[in-house]
Amino acid sequence: MLRVRLPKDLNLGAETTAQLVEAVREAASLLEFNGEYTLHLSTSTSFIDHWYAKFDAQRSNASTFFIELNHHWLVSQNYEPKLLIRVLLHELVHALDYHNIAESRATYQTQKESTRLLLNPKSHELFWRLSYFFSLTRNEGLALYAEYLFFEEDKEPSPVPPEFTSDVSYFLTCPSDSRGHEILVQRFDQVYLYAGELFLILFGNPVKEHRAQRMQQLMKMDLSEWVWLTLTRLYTPGLPHFLFLLSKFTQFQSQTAWLFEEKDHFTSYLKTLNISPKANIPRMQRTTVNLERIIQAKITDLQSTLGPEHELFPLVIGYLQIERDLIPDDLPFLGLLDDWCFVDRFCKLVN
Repeated sequence: MLRVRLPKDLNLGAETTAQLVEAVREAASLLEFNGEYTLHLSTSTSFIDHWYAKFDAQRSNASTFFIELNHHWLVSQNYEPKLLIRVLLHELVHALDYHNIAESRATYQTQKESTRLLLNPKSHELFWRLSYFFSLTRNEGLALYAEYLFFEEDKEPSPVPPEFTSDVSYFLTCPSDSRGHEILVQRFDQVYLYAGELFLILFGNPVKEHRAQRMQQLMKMDLSEWVWLTLTRLYTPGLPHFLFLLSKFTQFQSQTAWLFEEKDHFTSYLKTLNISPKANIPRMQRTTVNLERIIQAKITDLQSTLGPEHELFPLVIGYLQIERDLIPDDLPFLGLLDDWCFVDRFCKLVN
């Protein structure tokens, strides 16, 4: 259930206010609201017309949302109902996805006031750029995907936009003199051009009766799984290339095991890591991180294939227990990518 609260000084007139409330109800009916929620809806008199509406993450929490509409833009559109419903749907997706935002905000601090998701300021600047890039791509992609599902029902998936691959490469390799705030903002804003397309390519256009359930399912996907899916399925150069470029900025700059083509080379490399021959399968530390579950499933399959007594099995498990590996495991959203790639690569070599 969604309750709507309007400010006393809204001053839109009875007819327009009624239209606005009805548009909220229409937009909310397209999604699943499991529980009690309150929406504080207001309008801005700013004459800056390049935005339609804003979800205020700073003031919102898991059950109370603040959304602000650009009054001047809405007047120019005559408060057209279908357009208003679409805009409100976009912002309500951001609001319902707040659980993912809130978890990150509770854990990490930020070095950029404008970020929606707060990230670790102690990380290398490269990690901040990548983490924010993928956070923004996922968050906006969800909202744009919802627009496609409910307002562009016949839209077909297109090829992966080249801007996406270009942006990933840019954030991995851009020189220090290209990190100015305005340049980064321009690059971050570019995700609006393709974020929704990425979701459409990955997840398609489900039948009408299941669209609300699809949105609910995707909101439960954490950022680590989203990054993994995106890089393995949509990033043309591939995840190993991404990790190879990333390795240049870490302390783990030795040869990377997933680049080995032969199993003997792979296992020889493992043995240089001085891993205990009695390594145990690591326990899941963060049950909410879906990629960690996927890695656990891979390990179970590997154990069945090799057998727990096989000499190579503890070597692979040992790598997963190295916290400061290619990508530090505690790095938000990115820390398990190398672990997954490592296990997956090894499984393919063994099979």
